[in-house]
Amino acid sequence: MTKKLKYDFYQVVMPRDSRFNFGAVLNQINTLQGRARLYSAGDYPIRLQGLIQGASDFLGDIARIRMNDIPDKMKLSGETAPLALDEDEGLGEIASFIYHPVTNTIMMMRNRNAVSISGLINYVEYLGNVEGIEFKHVLQVEAYQRLQRLVTIQKLEIEVAAPGNGTIFRDLGLAPQMALDLMGSSPRVRLSLTFSTGYDRERSLPREVIERIVTEFRARNQLSADERQHQQTDDESMDLVVSGREDTHQKEVIDLFADILTDTYDVNIRDQRTITYMQRHQATRAVWARHRDRLMQLFAQPGEA
Repeated sequence: MTKKLKYDFYQVVMPRDSRFNFGAVLNQINTLQGRARLYSAGDYPIRLQGLIQGASDFLGDIARIRMNDIPDKMKLSGETAPLALDEDEGLGEIASFIYHPVTNTIMMMRNRNAVSISGLINYVEYLGNVEGIEFKHVLQVEAYQRLQRLVTIQKLEIEVAAPGNGTIFRDLGLAPQMALDLMGSSPRVRLSLTFSTGYDRERSLPREVIERIVTEFRARNQLSADERQHQQTDDESMDLVVSGREDTHQKEVIDLFADILTDTYDVNIRDQRTITYMQRHQATRAVWARHRDRLMQLFAQPGEA
C-alpha cells in the first residue's frame, strides 16, 4: 500500500525591518524547551517538533495537536472504546518542511489535518516575535520564463465564486458596493472581471499594478484553502489569468493558479498504520532534491551555492 505525500513551494519574504533571516528565527524557536515552544491557536496547539540544520538547509517537523473532539477507537466488528489520553495529550499530525536560505525558499508538506502554511507563518511570527512574514507561491519555472518574456500585458482576467459573500473584493479594495450586493444575493453567483487594453496591441497594462493584484489574490487563495481544510466550510474559488505578447508578437496565456509549483512522493507503508519519521524525512529530502537546482537558477544570487 502506498501513501502519496504532497509538497508546495514558497518564497519567504521577511519584513524590511527584521534583524534576522528566517533560518535565524527557526533556530531561535528551536532553543525553546517543552511548552515554551507551544503556540495555542484555538483547539489545535502547534509546536516545532524538531529542526535539523544541515550544511545548506533546515529540515523541520511542525506538529498540530488535536485536543478536542477526539474520536473513539473502533474495531472492524463495530465495538468502540474511548482513547485513553491524559489531559495534556492529543492526536498529533506532523508535516515536514525544508527551508533553504540561499534561495530563501521553503518546501512544505501539504496535509489537511496538519499545520497549514498560514499556520506555520502565525507560529513563527508569534514565537519569533516578528510580524509581517510572507510566503509567496513559487511558480513553475516555465511560468516565470513566460512572464518575463511578456513585452506587453494586454489582459488580466479574474473570476471568483464566493458562496454568498463578496467581501474578497472589498478586502482587496477592488469593488464598489454593487458588486458586493450581487455576490451576496446567491451562493451560485460568479463574478468575472477583465482588464484589457482592447485592440491596441502596443499598449500594456501597468506591470507593477498587475503584479500587486496577482500577489494579493494568490495570498488570499492560499488563506482560503487553509481555512477550508481546517473548518470544512464552503469557500471561494478563483481563476487568475494573465495574457500578453512576447517580443516576437506571439500571444501568451498564463494561468497563475494552475502554474504553481507542487510535487508528490509515494511512500510504501506496507502493513504499517502510519508513515514513520524516517520515511517522511526521506520523502521530503527526495522531493527537494528534484527541484533544488532549478530553484537555485531562479533565486540564488551569483556566486552562491
